[in-house]
Amino acid sequence: ALVQFDRLIEVDVISDASPKSLFDALSREKYDVLHLACHGDEDGRLVLEDRAGLVTAVDPDEFARMVSDRVRFVFVSACYGEKAVARLSGEKFAIIAADGAYPIETGAVTVFAREFYRNLFSGEIFGDAVSRARDALYWDSTFGHRVFPDLVGKEPPPYKRFLSFGDTATRLSSPVEGKVLVRHVPDRSFQRYLGDDPAVGCAPLQLVVSR
Repeated sequence: ALVQFDRLIEVDVISDASPKSLFDALSREKYDVLHLACHGDEDGRLVLEDRAGLVTAVDPDEFARMVSDRVRFVFVSACYGEKAVARLSGEKFAIIAADGAYPIETGAVTVFAREFYRNLFSGEIFGDAVSRARDALYWDSTFGHRVFPDLVGKEPPPYKRFLSFGDTATRLSSPVEGKVLVRHVPDRSFQRYLGDDPAVGCAPLQLVVSR
């Protein structure tokens, strides 16, 4: 788990992480937070699987249509995540996206997400939760600024990789209860998408929707 809370969190598991499954889940329930950790390409397409286990890519327009009016907070942890959320209205959403072409260490994402959700589910406004998560990653002994300094001409350090957009003053309507939907997808699907590139090493896809 990213973080544990002394609050009621209900967990649902879906049978696949296809675009249809995600849309159906968001249509059945009223969720506050969508957390999507997956692969992304330079055109801002999020790489998921269909029901047959084959790769299917969701472009920014499709993603915006999928989540529109169905969720308030969106967290996309994917390469080129800032392109994937480009069609979401900043007035309707509070958005975090990992930027650029460089993969982020899974551990760094966990440090950021743990602190972000700890603050968000404790009633902090979105902007403060993001700031505290960045600070936690900045000072982290494994992924912080001493290990990954901010150097000109080099890839940005992890604490600078999470961009936020939209309504920074919004918060959860009720931080007391929660509902989570989670699904893991094997990494082999993305390998089929890219071909046999030995340089590609990404973590498995993970879908988390919480309410």
